[in-house]
Amino acid sequence: MARKDFEKKVALVTDAGSGIGREAVFAFAGRGAVAVAADLNEGGLAATRHPIAEPGGRVITAPIEVSSEAQVRERTMVTDTTDLGEAAKAVIRRNTAEVQGGGNWALFDELFADEFLDHTPQPHCTPDKAGALGLYKKLREAFPDFHAVIHWQRADGDVVTTFKTYHGTHQGDFLGIPASGKSIQFETVDAMRVQGGKITEHWGVANLYSVLTQLDALPR
Repeated sequence: MARKDFEKKVALVTDAGSGIGREAVFAFAGRGAVAVAADLNEGGLAATRHPIAEPGGRVITAPIEVSSEAQVRERTMVTDTTDLGEAAKAVIRRNTAEVQGGGNWALFDELFADEFLDHTPQPHCTPDKAGALGLYKKLREAFPDFHAVIHWQRADGDVVTTFKTYHGTHQGDFLGIPASGKSIQFETVDAMRVQGGKITEHWGVANLYSVLTQLDALPR
């Protein structure tokens, strides 16, 4: 079958953590399908996903018991790439509004995968889940009313790119700058990968130079 026959299709592959199942995932993703890799072996699923996701392939890992119809329905409810993108965007919007904007740390733990990787961590932050949580908490300590306005989102499979403007009032230490009471705002463009309803990877660029300018903190 030609590649076009697989595009915008979803292929559920069982026993995808190794052997023939893993090869089937590679084959479907290589032909343009969204490959749902199902297996109880989470380590094997990670090894299956990595070589596909790195060059931009579309794969969802689903650590499920395939003999359970309920689990299969819950974890593979995405039926095409449009649904996949919309579901991923909804996860990012919840993180932006409820975690970053509301300080809901229990939801953070729910939305972020334990193996989360930040490819562009901020200075003095580790590139893992703990590092992301620490950054979010520092931002809310420095700007207790921290919140974002999302201008647009675009989804490419399970990766969502978001352009947004953060707003806040400087009421705590930020990058060694003591509270000033000033209102600030800065733009950010970031991309997050969503796998099985959880955020697994992040890339981002933030206009922190603008923040330093607004706080009158640039070297003279």
